[in-house]
Amino acid sequence: MRKSMVAITMALFLLISTQAGFAQSTTTADTGINSTVYMAWQPFEFGVMVWFQDTDQIWVLDSGTTTDEDGDTVASGNGTVTVYSDAFSDGSSTSIDSDGCSLTPVRGFGLVWDSIGGSGSLGCPLANEIGYETGGRVDSATYSLEILGPGNTRYGVDISGSSGTWQTISYN
Repeated sequence: MRKSMVAITMALFLLISTQAGFAQSTTTADTGINSTVYMAWQPFEFGVMVWFQDTDQIWVLDSGTTTDEDGDTVASGNGTVTVYSDAFSDGSSTSIDSDGCSLTPVRGFGLVWDSIGGSGSLGCPLANEIGYETGGRVDSATYSLEILGPGNTRYGVDISGSSGTWQTISYN
């Protein structure tokens, strides 16, 4: 039953997004709530990537960019989320151009980063990816769900299909 519902949801999303002309990803976000999830997280100049082991998905949280009064490119704060299937498989190699960055994302993050425009989209990685164990995606009273990042990092996400919006949530 669950697989047929996912297939129906996927078909509707593809139909609507193709007609609207903005089909970016054919992966529907699995927003199921799990008690323990192994994840990877990597910060970039203009967002983060998060990998969920239980769904084998990479969520790109892009903060968008704008130009400040000095002509520098800075994060705009208009956060969008796009969900991708992780196309990397163990044993395969990825040859990603560093795109002028001192760090280059690896594995699935590298494949997604390269496919969405490299440093021209999320900017350069600010640190290597880190793995961690967490509650993953949790129910939220304010957002569709919350993603628990490493340390005290939390993201409020409103998502439908394979895209949505996000913002960082402060701990009080």
